[in-house]
Amino acid sequence: MNQLPTDTIQISPELLEVANLYLEHQNTQEVATVLNLEPHDVAQILKRPDVKSYINQVFFDLGFNN
Repeated sequence: MNQLPTDTIQISPELLEVANLYLEHQNTQEVATVLNLEPHDVAQILKRPDVKSYINQVFFDLGFNN
């Protein structure tokens, strides 16, 4: 049976798109505009544990965790 590495984060493609745009723009309003979503919805997505873990992991992997 194939197992994922312990540091693998499972996230849906839709949530991944929001997370990646947030990493690019660092602004929930801009992400909402790009994706035609309400800013509140973007903020709620970014609060999800899987999305927060993904964003934290990207910052950690790229060395932005100062």
